[in-house]
Amino acid sequence: MKKQPLLLRNGFSRMTLDDQIARARAVDRDRTKRLAAIKTRRQAEAYRDEAAAEIAKCFGVFPHKTPLNARVTGDIEHPAFVIEKVVFEGRPGFLVTANLYVPKNLRGPAPAVLGNCGHDRTGKAGAENQAYSQELAQCGYVVLTFDPIAQGERDQHLSLPAGHRLRTDCAFAHVILGQQLQLTGEFFGTWMVWDGMRALDYLLSRPEVDPRRVAVTGNSGGGCLSTLLWALEPRLKMAAPSCWVNSFLAVIENEVGGDAEQSPPGALGRGIEQSDFFLCRAPEPAILIAQKHDFFDRRRVAGASREVRRIYELFGARNYFTHFVGENTHGYFPDGRSAMRAFFARHFRVRNRTRLSVRPHTPKELFVLPHGEVLRNGSHSVREIHSRLSSGIPKRKNSRPASSLRAGIIDVLGLHDYRVTPVWHRNLRSDWLEGKMYGRHAVSTERGIETILRKVHVPSSGGLVQALSVERKVSLYVPHWSSEAEVREFPVARKLSMKPPLYTVDVRGIGESMCRDKADPEVHYWMDYLSQSFDALLGVCHLGRRVFDLMKTCDLLTQEGAREIRLIANGQGSLIAAFATVLHPRILSADLHNAPVSFAEWVRSETLAWPAAMCPRGVLKEFDLPDVYRTFRSKLRIRSRWNAVTCPIQSQ
Repeated sequence: MKKQPLLLRNGFSRMTLDDQIARARAVDRDRTKRLAAIKTRRQAEAYRDEAAAEIAKCFGVFPHKTPLNARVTGDIEHPAFVIEKVVFEGRPGFLVTANLYVPKNLRGPAPAVLGNCGHDRTGKAGAENQAYSQELAQCGYVVLTFDPIAQGERDQHLSLPAGHRLRTDCAFAHVILGQQLQLTGEFFGTWMVWDGMRALDYLLSRPEVDPRRVAVTGNSGGGCLSTLLWALEPRLKMAAPSCWVNSFLAVIENEVGGDAEQSPPGALGRGIEQSDFFLCRAPEPAILIAQKHDFFDRRRVAGASREVRRIYELFGARNYFTHFVGENTHGYFPDGRSAMRAFFARHFRVRNRTRLSVRPHTPKELFVLPHGEVLRNGSHSVREIHSRLSSGIPKRKNSRPASSLRAGIIDVLGLHDYRVTPVWHRNLRSDWLEGKMYGRHAVSTERGIETILRKVHVPSSGGLVQALSVERKVSLYVPHWSSEAEVREFPVARKLSMKPPLYTVDVRGIGESMCRDKADPEVHYWMDYLSQSFDALLGVCHLGRRVFDLMKTCDLLTQEGAREIRLIANGQGSLIAAFATVLHPRILSADLHNAPVSFAEWVRSETLAWPAAMCPRGVLKEFDLPDVYRTFRSKLRIRSRWNAVTCPIQSQ
């Protein structure tokens, strides 16, 4: 007989998202007031310069430039242009493949365009990338379109089977690479932008290019990269991102999110919105291209455009900024490409041809390298370079005092706001499951956030609502995905529930407040991942807030009479419990089942099964888990371990 799926309570499923929306709206209100107060050009210049500085902080320090070692490996002839096949080194030994479209019969240095690819596994060979590149070349532009990481010829996971999702789904590959990079404080967007900067270096090295007339464009993920590059690369003189710009607030409100490179750490927390990536370049010419039926909110595109246009007016440059909305869905359609070419032609003062043709090529025809894979041609992978960089992080001494390690944990998790204060709770309707009464209580940990505390009572307990009565000695179970599921399915939790009383807790995004009705098999890309991304935009450590929830729940138990608290935890819960045990004075010990081995192991692994929320930014600059396990071995007992790839995405 087919096993029936568990029907789990999920009544708090919007709690985490609603909290993030409320915080993002508060930032938006403050920013709107700041913009409204700008009345003069001098004020606009001050805002522009401040925005540029804050945006730069999100991306950290870029590497030193090294020789490109560029070479052309072949070409394809067209009547009006030639496609050159180019490879260069964005970092030493890190190959970037690109196609350079060079118009024939140039009479002098020509305008140029840096083309950025959206999330198409074929990269530069994607249909829309070939279309805008060929059309621009026919109009007299030199165009360089390069393969982003994990796209086109830049597969980063060749050792995995051909059908593995990391090889077929570039967005998923970006997510996993982003998780690994954030453990050392790196931002995947910085890696993507750096490739774009080095591609621009190559483009400007060509004698055919006029450095005073260089633009950038791209659609979707390419629109994002065009936007980021526009804010960070002053050598670009014009921008036309398509189907990405709206607002970070809308990304959260509409549950859209983005890939690892699309959420600059702390941007929204610093008061930075997507329109600021254009305000910081005012009054340089730019056009925002959108589509009416896109999943990116056209209302926010219009709002961003109004904000930018008003500031441009203060510079006396109203005609230097505009936006276009087509009648299509998500994509770089002919109408959007036409609007882009017309804008470029007007500001670069070139003829705008309208009768254009496109002859697409197969990915193989556009291959730069013999096998169409950089790793097979001696390139290093992101993982190899990152592992080498992470090994260079100064290691803390093994004898680091416990107080210093606690301080490091507080810094990484952002728990400076934790204080022992009175905790309010609500008594909810109880559950009867398998002959046992489960009392349920909603514990207010911070404004808008409640953890769900359950107590497994002896069978004689009755009533629909149970008051919270706490014993002096408490056992509290912290689950991997769901308390409700694990007291029935996880042997350790099930055994504990046979000897009441047992307390269990679902922190934010776990169990009753999971954003979906079950553990989502797309956990690396949907709501659990988005919750972490939204907090990252707000400058908040999602794991830290989960640890905060557990500590405040323990505050409530202490407030109601507990003098000793013992944690039993599983999977994700083991990581949350380990940090809470180190920091909370009433937690005597924690039994950690299926605990992670180390963060360094996650960095070295070819892939990663642990969710993004478990990857605190910059943790390896401060400590690794073995440091915590060793220093607090009297309180933390490791019962079993999951390595980087054995963490399951659903409760078990």
